[in-house]
Amino acid sequence: MDKQKIIDALSLFRTKDTYSAAMNFWNTLGYFSDRQPEQYSFSFEELKKNIDSNIKPEKLKSEEWVNLYYLFQITDEEIKHLNSKMEQFDILKREQNKFNNYEINSYLFSFLELKGNSYNRSILSDITRFINKHYLIPTILTIKYGDNISIVICDRRISKKDQNRDVIEKVTLIKDINIVNPHRAHLEILSDISLEGLISTGYKIYNFNTLHKAWKDVLNIEELNKKFYINIREWFYNARNTITFPINGDNSESNRTENLIRLLTRMIFVWFIKEKGLVDNRLFDYNLLKKEYLNPECLENSQYYKAILQNLFFATLNNEMNKDNPEFNRQFMPDKKYFKSGYRNQFYYRYGRMFSNKDKALELFEDTPFLNGGLFECLDNNATNERKDYFTNPIENKDLIYVPDELFFNLDEKGKPKGLIDIFKHYKFTIEENTPIEEEIALDPELLGKVFESLLSEWDVQNEKTKKKNTGSYYTPREIVDYMVTEALITYLDSFCQENNIFIYDKIRILFEYTTIVPDLSSTEVNILIQGLSNVKILDPACGSGAFPMGMLHKIVFVLGKLDPDNVLFKEEQKLIAQRAIEEDINRANEINDPEARTQAEDVLLRKMERLEEVFSEKNPEYFDYARKLYIIENCIYGVDIQPIAIQIAKLRFFISLIIEQEKDSSKKNYGLIPLPNLETKLISANSLIPLMRKIKDEIFYKEIELLEIKLKETRKRYFFSKSNDEKRELRNQDNNLRIKMMDIIKSYIHGNIPYEWEIMINWNPFDSSKSAEFFDPFWMFNLSGIETDDISALKDKEQSYNKCFDIVLGNPPYVRADNPSIIDQRNLIKDTRYYETLYEKWDLYIPFLERSFKLLKPKGLFSFIISDAYIASKYAQLSQEYFLNNAAINRIDFLSEIKLFDATVRNIIIQVQNKDNSNNIPLRIIHKENFGTVIKLPEKKQTEFSVDIFKPYNTIVIGEFNNNLTWGEICYVSIGMVLNSHEEFAKGEFVKNDLIQDYSDETHYKEYIEAKWISRYNIVETKYLEWDTDRVPACIRRPTFPELYMCPKIMRGRMTDATYDNNNLCCNDSIIVSVLWKDLKNVFNKSITSSIKKDFKPLENLNDFREKLERNSELFELKYLLAILNSTYAKYFLKSVRRSQIGIYPDDIKKIPVSVVEKNIQEPFCILVDYIMFINKCNKTIIENLENKTIAAEFDRVLDYMVLELYFNFEMQKNNLSFIQESKSILKPINQLDDEDEKKDIIIQCYNTMTNSSSSIRNNISLANIKLEHIIKEIRRN
Repeated sequence: MDKQKIIDALSLFRTKDTYSAAMNFWNTLGYFSDRQPEQYSFSFEELKKNIDSNIKPEKLKSEEWVNLYYLFQITDEEIKHLNSKMEQFDILKREQNKFNNYEINSYLFSFLELKGNSYNRSILSDITRFINKHYLIPTILTIKYGDNISIVICDRRISKKDQNRDVIEKVTLIKDINIVNPHRAHLEILSDISLEGLISTGYKIYNFNTLHKAWKDVLNIEELNKKFYINIREWFYNARNTITFPINGDNSESNRTENLIRLLTRMIFVWFIKEKGLVDNRLFDYNLLKKEYLNPECLENSQYYKAILQNLFFATLNNEMNKDNPEFNRQFMPDKKYFKSGYRNQFYYRYGRMFSNKDKALELFEDTPFLNGGLFECLDNNATNERKDYFTNPIENKDLIYVPDELFFNLDEKGKPKGLIDIFKHYKFTIEENTPIEEEIALDPELLGKVFESLLSEWDVQNEKTKKKNTGSYYTPREIVDYMVTEALITYLDSFCQENNIFIYDKIRILFEYTTIVPDLSSTEVNILIQGLSNVKILDPACGSGAFPMGMLHKIVFVLGKLDPDNVLFKEEQKLIAQRAIEEDINRANEINDPEARTQAEDVLLRKMERLEEVFSEKNPEYFDYARKLYIIENCIYGVDIQPIAIQIAKLRFFISLIIEQEKDSSKKNYGLIPLPNLETKLISANSLIPLMRKIKDEIFYKEIELLEIKLKETRKRYFFSKSNDEKRELRNQDNNLRIKMMDIIKSYIHGNIPYEWEIMINWNPFDSSKSAEFFDPFWMFNLSGIETDDISALKDKEQSYNKCFDIVLGNPPYVRADNPSIIDQRNLIKDTRYYETLYEKWDLYIPFLERSFKLLKPKGLFSFIISDAYIASKYAQLSQEYFLNNAAINRIDFLSEIKLFDATVRNIIIQVQNKDNSNNIPLRIIHKENFGTVIKLPEKKQTEFSVDIFKPYNTIVIGEFNNNLTWGEICYVSIGMVLNSHEEFAKGEFVKNDLIQDYSDETHYKEYIEAKWISRYNIVETKYLEWDTDRVPACIRRPTFPELYMCPKIMRGRMTDATYDNNNLCCNDSIIVSVLWKDLKNVFNKSITSSIKKDFKPLENLNDFREKLERNSELFELKYLLAILNSTYAKYFLKSVRRSQIGIYPDDIKKIPVSVVEKNIQEPFCILVDYIMFINKCNKTIIENLENKTIAAEFDRVLDYMVLELYFNFEMQKNNLSFIQESKSILKPINQLDDEDEKKDIIIQCYNTMTNSSSSIRNNISLANIKLEHIIKEIRRN
């Protein structure tokens, strides 16, 4: 659509009356109708009379309403006249149609004008929900305020409790569209939702549902995010190949990548706070900077990065404003001639030579407030001379970094943005994080995490697999985070209330609903709930970029807002928390007779109370969330991740969350912004899986150490709220000196080497954000203790319990297979701790995360994790399952195997486990079908009545008759195909699978080859050719298997596909599971076969004798008979019950399939039908006129399936006089010996006609079986 028309329509909001302007605006976008309610204009009071709502008028800004207009209604009647010819759109202007309040399949377009100039998202959302309650139909609301309009849309669904009413769900906003100078991104969105825009992009709009779907697609925030990620990824690749950005002089690709990700996240953060008006827009106008500020005679490279960005990051955002700190103004570093060590001072501006006028340059930065928080502290370490940012680099090393201006400002010949800032300008950003119930069509701070997770894959440049895959890191979708956070907090609060003899589970659940409804609670109940939320201790041990900690913060703040809207009770609770903590430290100081420690603790308490009064002094309810967030961050939420860059991003998200709750006021100190807290002891980089195994009770020097620990604890408490750089520097020095003293005490008592655990503990520096600790100890790192006693002797007697200090541990731990070479060292470290009881076989990395988290829980504490659904059936999970089944209460398991949550092959479960007695526990087990939240509840019983089948989402008792069976593994040798990547030891990185495969055969590529994706049911749809007998293959591939495996007749099945038959010597890769009759490997001897027999059967007799027995077994069977069984619904049912992973099938699963031992003449009809189906699948011409070949094949397949059922339910079949095998045998004629294609077709046609004839006994038996054996067939085909 012509965007100028949209600009013109927006401008009319300034010149015409707002009703006419709103009408014209929607008409311009192609939406017309003359359906209008009889009363189309309402004041707030008039509207409120018609709406049953308990929301307070002040929350809806009722005093600021000018007027509400209902513009028009669009129904199917209007929409059906629309088509792709835009000139016919005016057909909607026809005779008057009546407004229909009961036409749910319609949109009511409405308009509201407000008196103010700016409103936050929540206010606009609440207003829209309120107005949507007036009528039964969805209302699209346009709200005007100042020079902006917002378009707000509510999702609605039919109530599950009352089919006659709708439930208002998520609100979607196109917010702050400027009517004077609209943002390019807003014009794009408005063009996209216009009727012309929808039709031009291929949408067929012929009724309300098609229009509604088109709008939902266009207003999909995920699509917007994907476009942004693509732009950023392209920029990232280009930048990484362009820059020189070493770490300590090393310009390796890995170091450039680390620095580039850090730069990118800093830039995104700055762009967000620019949206808040905290950074001068001139800093991002390159033409203006070159014209008025930058020195044209300076020919040095990287002028924009060094002169503008580094000065913004390190000398501005990390330094107090001039007007607030007259003792040290923001200023350029004095001339080095007179200030020899000045380059080491991180608070001076640098690169004065790059500006035309240094004093004028300072104007660019002077109105940017001091943010604190350490997020822009320069990572150059002057004590160790380490360099990461090179801001304190002396001028003689000026060329060590190269970040050219073109990386920030660059448009291609078509005007497409290539520079980072040009890309940012292309999109609309919002500083408010979207929630599951409020979503703005703009890029929100969550993308900091998503960008990090997507670029994490670029870190490991030497391995073929991306680092994202190596680390098992995947960003958890917002709806999953919200769900897990909600259920964890509800469980925690319910337990907390029960400990106080309060039983209000249903009311607690209502509190967490995204509505304005507040349950009827007594004052005691409210106080207990606030106490519980204010004191909860929450940990994410693999927090990544902070999705779960942020989810916890938002949810707790939301519930506190319901319980205590004026913050009165919450404030009092914060006072009590501070007093209790300091009193404990004072008591400990008194016990060990240390006046200095007592004075320090009292000083901390005084500062805390002053800070508390400052934070709670704001009387505007819109800013109450700042206090809630700040103290929940201080007292409740903790995060750990092994990657320092992840922790930095998590901090940034917390900082943005706090900044949004404050408004800039130029009349106040720091423009009214309370400097951000320092989160160094709330979010830390460490190895969560390595506990600190110090033996406290054996250390004779502990009393002296304890004294220093108290002082260290108070120092770190003070640091959280420290504002000035001088104070922070002083506290960091105190922290370092206290740790040095601890080390000196240890040395004075110990002769020889200092115990390693004490050395790494004391050397851990929480303020070094560039390093990751090799251990994790919450007692030391977070000042948390699980022992509720003032008696230190109790601590010494309980080595482990001091770390049982969390009420909730939750998150999405990494999923990394045991054979992944990237974690070999980590696995060895974990095993060497001897801490874990659940490590078994080839355990995945999430297994120790579960155990470690459980051991960090207080009594009644709980963990909630989303993990791979391989946990359901993998052998390595057995010890872990038994551990939790016996030692914990398994509260709930969500099975998500049918939903793809991540851009990976992994499927998931969510498991919530509580540290409490399980004797009366009844686990909740639910399956999510199709979409997350669409659930089936599994039957309930006590946990004590379950075995490990509690972890499986189905009935694990396999039904069937197994009187005369052998297992598949007793008949066939089963193996995966070749692993075609280069061998990790002697050919690492030399080639990958695709280097070995091509579409045609030649001298080196002559092995015909398939993969699972080219297999369909009883068919092979494509083959390629594999390089063979070269220097690379098979000698240097990772797993070559053995050649005879492919030279035999065989069954080939993908992990997630049906099976087919091959007798043409096809070879394959490890995506395929191959089954070969033991007899066909009679004279083949190798380690693979021998180890398989030993592992699967553990034979007591001579190995050769046992193998002969297997070969005799296989002589009883035809391979195509086995293929019919493997492709049957019964085999799928069986495999679903026993398989080790929800992702796919493994060889060990197939080996367990029971196979009926029947005479060869009974197997014959199975083989004949398989031949029929395989012939039909390969036939290019229609066999029966006017009937698709696949229909014929499907009928034979159906009969074959009932024949297989007869094998496993023979007694039931005979009891009901049902026969399929014998009936088929009397009809079928073999075709495998025939050469004539037409003769084969004639036999198939004759057989098909006989089977499908109305008098066919087979057809009638199928109908009877569906009735008489319904219970069996339903169970087998249930999923």
